[in-house]
Amino acid sequence: MSAEFTLNYHAATIQHLGIGLYKQLPQAIAELISNSWDADSHNVKIHINYREKIITVSDDGNGMSAQELNENFLTIARNRRLTDKINDEKNEAGLSKNGRKVTGKKGLGKLALFGIANTIIIDSIQNKKLNSFELNYNDIQGSSNNTYHPKTIHYNVQTDEPNGTKITIKDITLKNLTKIDTLYDSLSKRFNKYSRTDFLVTLASDDGTIKELDEEVFINSIRPKKDEIEFTFSFPDDFETLTNKQSQIVIHNLKEYHINGIICTKKTPLQANQRGFSVLSRGKLASEQSVTQFQDRANDNFYSYAAGYFNIDFLDDDNKKDFISTDRQSIRWEADDELIEIKENLNKLIGIIQREWKKRRSEAKEKKAQENIQKTPSLAETTLSTEDKESINKISKALENDDVDVPEKTKQNILDFAIKSTTSYKKDNSVYKELVPANFRVPQNIGTKIRRLREEMIEAAEDKDINRFILTQGLLLRAMIESTTTVLLKRYWEEASADDLIRINNTPKKLTAENQVDPLSFKVKYETMIRLLSIKGKIAPNRVQSLIDEFSSIRATEHLNTLMHDAHNFPQFNTLKTIWNAVAPQLLAAFDLL
Repeated sequence: MSAEFTLNYHAATIQHLGIGLYKQLPQAIAELISNSWDADSHNVKIHINYREKIITVSDDGNGMSAQELNENFLTIARNRRLTDKINDEKNEAGLSKNGRKVTGKKGLGKLALFGIANTIIIDSIQNKKLNSFELNYNDIQGSSNNTYHPKTIHYNVQTDEPNGTKITIKDITLKNLTKIDTLYDSLSKRFNKYSRTDFLVTLASDDGTIKELDEEVFINSIRPKKDEIEFTFSFPDDFETLTNKQSQIVIHNLKEYHINGIICTKKTPLQANQRGFSVLSRGKLASEQSVTQFQDRANDNFYSYAAGYFNIDFLDDDNKKDFISTDRQSIRWEADDELIEIKENLNKLIGIIQREWKKRRSEAKEKKAQENIQKTPSLAETTLSTEDKESINKISKALENDDVDVPEKTKQNILDFAIKSTTSYKKDNSVYKELVPANFRVPQNIGTKIRRLREEMIEAAEDKDINRFILTQGLLLRAMIESTTTVLLKRYWEEASADDLIRINNTPKKLTAENQVDPLSFKVKYETMIRLLSIKGKIAPNRVQSLIDEFSSIRATEHLNTLMHDAHNFPQFNTLKTIWNAVAPQLLAAFDLL
């Protein structure tokens, strides 16, 4: 055999399939990692010298002989799955010597390097023989025919070094080399076959940084951080118990192709470049992460929260057909009827997950909203009415809305303020509670004016200025008594007049019309109400005079009138409390008649 290496190619092949296809470092390095996997490597070491712009990728795989380098590596567009020897143990094509499912097929990966550099050096050892040569892009382009002889460095040189291959990339044309952290993140997404025990890839740089690609990196690159994950859907395991017949058909159809995957959703929206689903085949990226992976339109809210991947080996199991784009950014779904069916079913599966996500999220929001309410300190200080409870629930649910980004502490502050603003809290946690008898309620069927007076009393209970509080509560109490007695007497004016219940200075007063109730004095109206309540069976007859005397003895009329007519004097809190205790039972009895 001639001691030289030969690259046979068609004009412009290197230009179109090398530089034209791969222009970024991660994609080019990924192709070399893929080659190492196919060569049964267990360890791949990538070293980047950022100062001198030199990259080396070495592995401990099978290595290549001089013949294999010529016939395999240096043959462009060679489908190794059709030309390599069938794996003896498993008796099938498309496997490596040790039985791995190979990822290479098109024979174009080696050209990826010319998208980032001009000079490539290949060193390979197999069975104690070292062979190496240098490829130069400019020399290839300047060659006068379709045959190029790389510069031979070693040819079948005896060595004691173990099998393996090293690729050295020099004369790099990229203006800036991808930072090692960014390269690590990108390579993490491209394979899910990394393993500390079987296929460990190590990244190292000239500044001493070392990063390892192991079994954890792929899933970590796809899903949100663990503490940010809300739900995880594992296919097919989490879908075995679905009862919906249409869903069962979808699951069955996908299982027929041995498809599996994981979808994770984040508690909050993902960044745009983190959303969507990847597709892998034979453990290698077949289509990059995208929200439109299985349908052209994906504008539902769900896609802002979801990320994951699916393993579909069927895509790359046919050694002749090719459904994956060379740059591994997309899949030719429409090229095969079975692929069309797979895509349609995957789209339906996403729909199933989407519905389950909405259900779980709604339940989780409801639970979180209730938990937030229970954590609010002011809740322990009051018993919310049904109406107030509904209002607080609405506020808490709104704070869990997807469009609202409120810190947890702020949510607690909002809920605390909302609870303290409720009628229930004001009633239970202010001097109003001490002033107004606990059983004083205005029924819903009572006139609007009286009910509004009661609401005004509760709202005024927040006033911290004692004089203003006394003034407001006293005026409202007087208005409550005035309104209640007036409404009651207007309803029963004829009866009250006929039975001599209306008395002025112990002289009965006869009314001839309802509107004659209005001019009656505050005191007369109240006393008439007591007598009316007695004949209506709401007050025992023997208590009538004592109640009238009590109202007089506590000087209710004088004190309440003072609030209206004296700009300087206010009754004391205890005075209002005494009046409330005296009139509240009679007002409640009057409500029964109204």
